[in-house]
Amino acid sequence: MELNRLATDNLVESSITVSVGTIDHQIEKINKSNWNKFKVKCKGLSKNDVEKLLQLNRNIALDSNASFTDEDCLWLQENAEVQQFSYLEQPRSIDNYKVLKKKVLPTGWQTKIVKI
Repeated sequence: MELNRLATDNLVESSITVSVGTIDHQIEKINKSNWNKFKVKCKGLSKNDVEKLLQLNRNIALDSNASFTDEDCLWLQENAEVQQFSYLEQPRSIDNYKVLKKKVLPTGWQTKIVKI
């Protein structure tokens, strides 16, 4: 395959965004898929839904479209299991990260805020 004469022999693996729906419907789509990377969109934080996604033991990113509250972000920051997500996309709107702390976590991971 040739697209704009770009080499296609060394393509980076991409992810698939699972459409908005109930968590059970999204999990069903993930389980049926042969993709290796997923991005699940959510509105607000449901701790039960987060736990269900983490139990899948799959490469999943969580995209909240700036819908997490300060309390949600603090819970995510303090919950070591959340590190299983490949990344958390847009947990807060721009300049609303002051509640978070940059620190070294017990596993050696470092929390970091990236503004895009």
